[in-house]
Amino acid sequence: SVKEQFVSGEREIAKSPRPLGIKLITIVTFIGAIGSFLQVIMLPDQKLPLFGILLLSSVSSRIYLLISSVIGFYVAYNLWKLKKIGWIAYVVFYSFCIVSGLIYTLTVSEAILLEMLSKMKSAVLPMPLIFYKMCSLFGIVISVLLLAYVISRKKYFFRTKPL
Repeated sequence: SVKEQFVSGEREIAKSPRPLGIKLITIVTFIGAIGSFLQVIMLPDQKLPLFGILLLSSVSSRIYLLISSVIGFYVAYNLWKLKKIGWIAYVVFYSFCIVSGLIYTLTVSEAILLEMLSKMKSAVLPMPLIFYKMCSLFGIVISVLLLAYVISRKKYFFRTKPL
């Protein structure tokens, strides 16, 4: 019956307070936030492309990366705690990241890509623009799948009883 499905769903949630997928996504989100923060510290003159059209100055890109890092830490902490705001923040922030990543991938020019790579101090081999775009699209597909997974686990974040 319908009532049994709701009751069994509650028991299922009670047995496993935090799904393995949410744990892994939280860890990856935390590592991404650390990566953004390290870029602020270690790459002071790096310029970032904004939607593939123009490069942000090094100061603007550092502010962007710092904000991204703070949001990443906030999202990771609240995902780990299975808080509603963690689910909402993940869905909103990563939806924005997917849309902006898609716009960036579709609009980035070879000139912007070469200028961005030339500013990096590490020995980065130049890559063809099509390969770069394919890698970016692959990352976007993975991000969409992760977002879909988190959305499908909404019940863990919107429960009436706290953990």
